[in-house]
Order: sequence, then structure tokens, then C-alpha cells
Amino acid sequence: MNYRNFYDDIHGSVFKGCIYYFKIAIALAVAAIPEGLPAVITTCLALGTRKMAKNNAIVRRLPSVETLGCTTVICSDKTGTLTKNEMCAVSFSVVGKAGGVKLTTYPVKEAKNSYSPIGCKLENFDTNKGSVFYALGVGCSLNNNSRIDFENGDFRRVGEPTEAALKVFAEKLCGAPKDNQTAFSFEKNTKKNIQVIAQLDFTSERKAMSTIIQDYLKPNDKYTLMKGAPDRIVQKCISYMNEAGEVKTFSENDKKALLEQINSLSA
Repeated sequence: MNYRNFYDDIHGSVFKGCIYYFKIAIALAVAAIPEGLPAVITTCLALGTRKMAKNNAIVRRLPSVETLGCTTVICSDKTGTLTKNEMCAVSFSVVGKAGGVKLTTYPVKEAKNSYSPIGCKLENFDTNKGSVFYALGVGCSLNNNSRIDFENGDFRRVGEPTEAALKVFAEKLCGAPKDNQTAFSFEKNTKKNIQVIAQLDFTSERKAMSTIIQDYLKPNDKYTLMKGAPDRIVQKCISYMNEAGEVKTFSENDKKALLEQINSLSA
């Protein structure tokens, strides 16, 4: 019925004008027979996906092609491009020897490569079993899903940069890294004595990650390592250990005072 419009200049050619109105005819046919609509939509989306694949765009869900077709502006996070996308612990805090829950903050010596602990042994800290520094190192090392590999003369992370930074910090605190062979000796030695039983990954609801461990020498003793949002962690604690290795009851006033100090540090 629209054959006269085939010659309209807007189509570019008679053939393209024919195709345009042929598509309209198909749409009318689909409207007359709704059962064929899902098949036609899937075909159209698949064709769109194929066209995008030719431009190196991978689409996991077909409906997203339709959404992307209506997109005019795409906002992207450039953090990983503008920075090295690496993290490094520059200081840490523990509850000091003085009364109350007053935090003592210590600087962490940085290496040239943030994922290399070599030459960064932190001195003058009691890292024997039972000390707060040893517990801190075990928590950062074992309650962790990242991995540091030595490739092509460089240490590279596998996993989240935050977790990788914590694993490197544990080596600087409790290990004695002198060369590539002993770079992560603390983690290796710890795993010889401790078995990981179960793990709960970080979620937006829990805002924490937990790992249940067991000492090979004391199979009846099980411990839970946890890291995450300070307010969530603190509320679950009933006691705390200070720098002198003393375990004390964690009162509500102490929790409030500790969170205030943490907020001050994070600011």
C-alpha cells in the first residue's frame, strides 16, 4: 500500500524503502498474531547482540541490548586507569598498654613495590603466639582470599587490592622477608599449624568476612577470624586484648570510645 513511498529520498534507495515498509508489514502481522511476538523480539535482540559482538562488546543478557540502545550517556569509573590500582598499609593501631581502650598507632615502612614485603620487617613488636600483634598478623593473612604471586621479577596480586595489602602487611609485621623465597614465609608457616575449616565471604548485608580456623596441635580449639566494618566487628566482641597481651572485658562505653577513635583515624 505504501509502494509510492519506496522512492522517498529519506530511505536512500528504492530497495531500502521497500525493506522499511516490509518491516512495518511484519510488525502488523505480529500484532495480529501475538504468539509470534516473543520469537521476533528474541531474534531482533540476538541480531543486535551479534552486531555489538563485531565491535568487541560482550552482552550477557539479551534484554540489556534493548536498554543499551536507549542509552545516551555512559558514566564509567576511572580509578583503575588513573591510578596503579594498588593499595598499601601505611599505619596500624592496637589498644595500648595504658588504661582504657586508647589506641596506639604505628607507621608501616613502605617498600618500593607495594606488594613486596622484602626488606620491610617491622622491629620491636612481640609477634609470638598469644600477643595482639601475632593475632593481628594471623587475621590479616588467613582471613583473606587474595594471593601474591612472583612473576617476571615482580610481585603481583590475585584478588582485591585491599586484601592483598593486608596480606603484605602481615608479612611485614610477623615475617622476616629477606628475599623472594622467604617473602611470604609467615603465611606458609602459619598454614602448617593452622587448618582453615570454613569461610564466610564478605557481603553487603554482613559487611564482614569470617574464617573459622583450628590449631593442629589443639583440635578441640576453634577460633573465628573476622574483618570488616568497625561498627559490625566491635558490636560482636565481648572482650579485647591490649598491647601488653592482657584480655579485658569490652564494655559498651569502651566500644563507644573505640569507635570514636576509629572514626577520627578514618577521617
